[in-house]
Amino acid sequence: MRTIAPQIPPHIHFEKGCIKLTNTCIPSTSGANYKLPFGAVIEPLAATEEPISVIGSPLPVRCSSCHSYVNAFTPFIEGGNKWVCNICRHLNRTKNEYYSPLTGGMRADIDTRPELLSNIYELKAPSDYSSRPPQPPVFSFVFDATPAAVKSGLLKTATKAASAALKRGLEKYGSRLKTCFVVFDRSIHFFRFSKFTGVKMCTTPETDEVYIPFPSGLIVEYADFKANVDLLLSSLPSMFEKKQSSTAAPIAGVGEKENSFGSAILGCCKTMMNIGGKVSYFLSSIPSRAIGALSKHSTTRINQGTLGANMIPKTLGVAEDLYRNLAVEAASRFISIDGYICSSSYCDVATLSVLSRVTGGQVRLFPSFVAERDGERLFASVLHSMEREQAFEAMFRVRVSRGLEIAKYCGHGHTRPHDLFAVSSCDEDWGVGLQLRVASAIPPTMSLTGSDGAYGGRDSRSSSSSDTSYACVGGRGAPIPQLVYGYVQSSLLYTTPEGERRVRVCTVPICVSEGLGDVFASAQMDNVIALMSKLHINRLRDDKIVTVRKRILTSVAETLAAYRKLGATSLAPRAMSLLPLYVLSLLKSPSLRTSGGEKLDVRSMCMSEILRGGVDAVKSIMYARCWCVWKSGELSSRPAMAPMPVGGETPAGVESGGFIDVGGSIGTREAAGVSDEGFLGDAECAEQGELKDKW
Repeated sequence: MRTIAPQIPPHIHFEKGCIKLTNTCIPSTSGANYKLPFGAVIEPLAATEEPISVIGSPLPVRCSSCHSYVNAFTPFIEGGNKWVCNICRHLNRTKNEYYSPLTGGMRADIDTRPELLSNIYELKAPSDYSSRPPQPPVFSFVFDATPAAVKSGLLKTATKAASAALKRGLEKYGSRLKTCFVVFDRSIHFFRFSKFTGVKMCTTPETDEVYIPFPSGLIVEYADFKANVDLLLSSLPSMFEKKQSSTAAPIAGVGEKENSFGSAILGCCKTMMNIGGKVSYFLSSIPSRAIGALSKHSTTRINQGTLGANMIPKTLGVAEDLYRNLAVEAASRFISIDGYICSSSYCDVATLSVLSRVTGGQVRLFPSFVAERDGERLFASVLHSMEREQAFEAMFRVRVSRGLEIAKYCGHGHTRPHDLFAVSSCDEDWGVGLQLRVASAIPPTMSLTGSDGAYGGRDSRSSSSSDTSYACVGGRGAPIPQLVYGYVQSSLLYTTPEGERRVRVCTVPICVSEGLGDVFASAQMDNVIALMSKLHINRLRDDKIVTVRKRILTSVAETLAAYRKLGATSLAPRAMSLLPLYVLSLLKSPSLRTSGGEKLDVRSMCMSEILRGGVDAVKSIMYARCWCVWKSGELSSRPAMAPMPVGGETPAGVESGGFIDVGGSIGTREAAGVSDEGFLGDAECAEQGELKDKW
């Protein structure tokens, strides 16, 4: 069986990491008996092999019909006077300022047009692309200061992490960086910064009615108040430790975990409504006071969680409308919310995760948090959230070729009209699933005649009897292959750390074939399972676990049955040989396990990670990457090992055969790229999402 893949012209630098297609070839009609999802997992800020070119043209060149951007696969015809949109196939006139004659079958200015030499580029957005000027980056922190948080070391670890992150942010964002702090226990504590009076704390005990105590001074430039901020963060743990030791001890520990988190997160978002930014909250126990209290639902949900596959779907949904409404309002104001949940008991991650899911943020779970054990991971996670590449005030859109339709977006963010996906802010770890549907028969040729104009010559005034048609593709003369191509183009409008509005454009081609065998052979298994996971996990809030599992197995069985009907003798095509393994791993993941022993918070956390993550993140959640660890000199005495069966990049220090040389010291993890403290026992290491040790 042949493998069909797009033929990329040699002059085009092609980046594969942004739009990861499930298949490089799709059926030409909607009636194909292929039950696995078509589409892509798009990671717009994924790392690229080469730096992305930035175009400073004042006016982007776009199709007058579908508004897609000119790209490396755009054909120019009639001597360069016209160009054909490769998305909707509309014939456009080349603007005078963009015109270049075709010399020798190529644009004369091809070497000065980065958008025609690579499938990914950025352009500076005109002022009319935004309703307001670019805003400075604001990083706000909401700290839990309840007795439980102080005792576990969460408050101390969180303040240290926030301080380190802000210092790193100062290097990255400069004087534009702003910050804000809110602390909560049974009350809400705001902090106002002033050059004359220093830091002033205001406590609002009336948590049923959230109000902002200061009209200004809550959000300040970190560079101007660095000394005050550092002093505040270093003194918060001792401040609340003294406060709690001076008050009466709670009866039987009842009041240790009482908190007004709902009021605190609402108050912080109200403070940021006019500017936007990112909120990071730290929580040690389930919200239990005032608005947003979730403890009243905990008993019912915990009981439902023990039913496993038979629990009702709404158990994994949102229990309090406050959080859903706040998330929608925050997203409309470009506020993204990250959560660090460090609870020793049930905390209703299913409800709290909606804050991150709608705004494009991320939620992390640290069960039974103890600073001595988990503090390093929490610290690294907060620091990474500041260091990674981020896009603020972001809007995301995908355009597809005629004959294709966008069926669904699936990820952290929310869909707006006209296929617009709003994400408030996103980062290099963020990935969104895109399900495509063949809506109508895609033409078997690329002929664009009649009202669409001529397509088939270096110049429409010339003619040739050859079967091979030519056009100036991406500015260069190149033969148009007989394969039919569809295209997917993503565009991300965002604000850079320097305060500049840009549009990142990425375009990839897809082959179209009438043969179903070509579709099977072109499957990209890692991308297929990532998109499948996102789509099915997203249904768990509406359907029972057993229903979702059955739907997965049915789609796989029908797809493999269709493959056998093609006359194949094998169970699955070579490209899909790992499909049974991946599907089994998906069914055994915490989100889809039928066991009643799976904790609800862990199940909800896994769902959130799959929905937000890119291809590599989703794959590592389902299938652990394993390496053998040995002391130097022992390799010769060990039997030969086959390479790891699952694809993916090999971490630093890991050889192709799956071995890690730890330099004679089993008690170190430096070879695996993580901190020390060591592997013991059978010296086996497994990574699932993040490195987990087998002691």
